[in-house]
Amino acid sequence: MKRILILSRDGKENRMLFALPALLNLGLNVDIFTENPFALRNLPPYILNKIKVFSISCKSASPKSVYLRLISEWIKMKRLKDLVNDYDIILNVRIRNLYDPLLSSRAKVIYALYDPMINHRHSYRTRYAPLMKLYFALLDNIFLNRCKRAVILANSYYTQRVLADNNIVSHVIYPPCKTADLHSSQRKSTQVVSVARISIEKRHEDTLRIARHFRNIKFIILGELKDAAYYRRLIELKTPNVDIVAPTHNQFRKLLRKYLAESKIYLHLADDEPFGITIVEAMASGCIPIVRNAAGPREIVTSESGFKWDSICEAIKYISKILSNEELRQKLSSNVVERAKKFSPEAYQKSLIEIIQKL
Repeated sequence: MKRILILSRDGKENRMLFALPALLNLGLNVDIFTENPFALRNLPPYILNKIKVFSISCKSASPKSVYLRLISEWIKMKRLKDLVNDYDIILNVRIRNLYDPLLSSRAKVIYALYDPMINHRHSYRTRYAPLMKLYFALLDNIFLNRCKRAVILANSYYTQRVLADNNIVSHVIYPPCKTADLHSSQRKSTQVVSVARISIEKRHEDTLRIARHFRNIKFIILGELKDAAYYRRLIELKTPNVDIVAPTHNQFRKLLRKYLAESKIYLHLADDEPFGITIVEAMASGCIPIVRNAAGPREIVTSESGFKWDSICEAIKYISKILSNEELRQKLSSNVVERAKKFSPEAYQKSLIEIIQKL
């Protein structure tokens, strides 16, 4: 029986949780390495009884010191290196793949990437001192070389194209989208919702620009607060018809379900989104998606299930078109619910099994 080790950062990644039943059904011996084993407590007993969980916690690391964080990660690397040699397949779904150890030459390694930024070059240019830049440059080169020897799973064709620019071959497997707890209200409000963390790259200021053209329509921006200065600027710029909701992590899912269920339109602003799980969640809730015609979102939305825009004027036109034609809205609302099923956990499991069976 082949042995597979899943490397998980905190035990909550959807890809890992949804992959477990499929891997066990293949007859694989599945174990998990995670830094937060408590996140696995909600797994069904029939799964927990079949897997072994390894965890490492380094309490000495301080989130305020990048140097202590790096020391902590290197300690984890050293311990993990001794563990991986006993496995035939390593499935890495950790968000930060760069810190993982050089793996066994015997094991087949699969990296599931969440976005095309496979290195630190986008962040260490300005944030760190010269010594740290050299450190991250070394990690970048190590990881890029590993990618060329491993099986790489890209979360969209957009991500695949960026990886190809770095001479890395990848397979596209759309991430599993959790939609079982989502539903559409039978009486939706004339309301537009946008969901993304409150940080500058999510382009929430474009929602404010669009909302100024619809003074009698409610716009809601929902997202966890990541940039306090940017949040304050949005509050200063918003018009009265815009609500900016920044809940705690524990409150977020509840509010997500509420606003998606009752809104007619979902507006997506980011122009470099690798995929866009919230778009699928909105579609599963019967919201008509209006997304920027770029990156991953353009792959999710078809002409039968929403609109793609290249300018603010286009986005305004599409919102007006939906809100002025109830028959069209209802037709599209039915279409988007069906389209969302294409990104189900079952579809993800099927694609993952096909990859693993070829190893």
